[in-house]
Amino acid sequence: MNSTESSCDRREAIPRAGSTLAANRPTRVLRIALCCALVLRHPIAPAVIEVGGACNLPDAISAANDDTNVGGCSAGSGADTILLSATVELDTVAVLDEGENGLPTVTSEITIDGGGSSITRDQAGPLFRIVKVDELGDLTLQNVTLSHGSIGSDDPPVNYDGGAVLSRGRLTLADSHITESRTTRLGGAIASFGEAVLENSTVTFNDASDGGGIYNMGLMEITESTLRANHAFGYSGWGGGIFNGEDGDLTISKSTLDSNSANLDYGSGGAIQSSGALVVFNSTISNNFAPYAGAISAVATIANSTFYGNDTIPETAYYSSALKGTFTLYGTILQNYDDFDTHNCQFATIIDLGNNFADDASCGSIPNVDPGLDTTLADNGGPTRTHALLQGSVAIDSGQACPAATDQRGVPRDDGACDSGAFEVGCKAPDGDEVTLEGGWTVVEEKVETCLSITVRDWAVFSPGGHLILRTAGVVALDDDFEVGVDGRLTVENDDGLLGGEVEPPDS
Repeated sequence: MNSTESSCDRREAIPRAGSTLAANRPTRVLRIALCCALVLRHPIAPAVIEVGGACNLPDAISAANDDTNVGGCSAGSGADTILLSATVELDTVAVLDEGENGLPTVTSEITIDGGGSSITRDQAGPLFRIVKVDELGDLTLQNVTLSHGSIGSDDPPVNYDGGAVLSRGRLTLADSHITESRTTRLGGAIASFGEAVLENSTVTFNDASDGGGIYNMGLMEITESTLRANHAFGYSGWGGGIFNGEDGDLTISKSTLDSNSANLDYGSGGAIQSSGALVVFNSTISNNFAPYAGAISAVATIANSTFYGNDTIPETAYYSSALKGTFTLYGTILQNYDDFDTHNCQFATIIDLGNNFADDASCGSIPNVDPGLDTTLADNGGPTRTHALLQGSVAIDSGQACPAATDQRGVPRDDGACDSGAFEVGCKAPDGDEVTLEGGWTVVEEKVETCLSITVRDWAVFSPGGHLILRTAGVVALDDDFEVGVDGRLTVENDDGLLGGEVEPPDS
């Protein structure tokens, strides 16, 4: 329970006309109002329950749910926080609630702070999901890893949803991971029918018949997160990474979905299969696979996102398409065509809002050009991996309006000309500090790069062939003692495609 029961919570009985209760009703109403005011002014303080010693995690959840002492765990109070100090290995079923669960059902507001620890099912024990959240439950998983949840069976066929977590209430995943979990039905890692938020988290190596990583049939937001190597194994497996159902409302931002896959028979939506509302922006969809719709099958809006290498199989080449459905696109890069089996938009209807680029001619009015992507999905800064833009890419400074103030990595899109895709080139110099050059000279090529200012004092460039290159997104200042000798050269570079910003050129 999240609050202490009081007369403020009870519905007052309606007194009969002429009774003493009726005569005193104004006084009773005043007393109840004062009671409610006192309760609101003195909210229940949340409890912190530490797992360890005589207090185990199942008992800690029960203590938090019921606000009572359970086992060796102190009573919860209000919105409780459960602290883990070591990995918790579950080897028995705690409760039967839409299948077997290793932990009690969450029925109140609880945060489990793992401190970097894990909650895992003992793989030598029985099969069960890790936890269920009921309609009134509100569970936050913070800095914790859930692994090896497994529910349902193929023989005899027993189907349940949510290999690690089934939520019918509210679920938040913050700085956390769900991995190597499985269900024979929907959502290898998570099946959510309520509200869910994933922040700076990962969902990896999970399996389900549909929705290899996540199944959503509610309101879900995913930001700064990664879904990688999840698999939908059903004969008509839908959504290797995510299956967003018809009542689902899914928004994905600053995230990467890569190497997810749907089954080889009739699977669709290597990264995402959606029949509900879907918005994707500032995100990367890379190297996903399905026989049909290697990347996404949906009706969706996609802005400033990057698609690369999402594949289908040659046997279905005529029907293959990275995108399948209807898509409203702005500032998005599509580089999926491999000259044989996977077109970008072969079976997609595209509403082109501009600043989009595709490497084949299947996307209607979208220009058919090489977008100039670095084909390696890499750590280019920020919480998720991205495909960088190569120098000279047509996507650099292609747009005037940016839907978001930063790119997928958090790099500002503030130079007045937004790059298409999820990656804003910004400043690429290796050193972002101010640089001062004093008392030097060069007879060969020398290059100085910085994101901020360069000041040159008492510097000479001598002949023959001396060359000083100054590259900055900031200001170049040359003092009076600067000298360029006979045949010496000075170059000041401010390539907007590489650095952005403006340079004040030297007077000399």
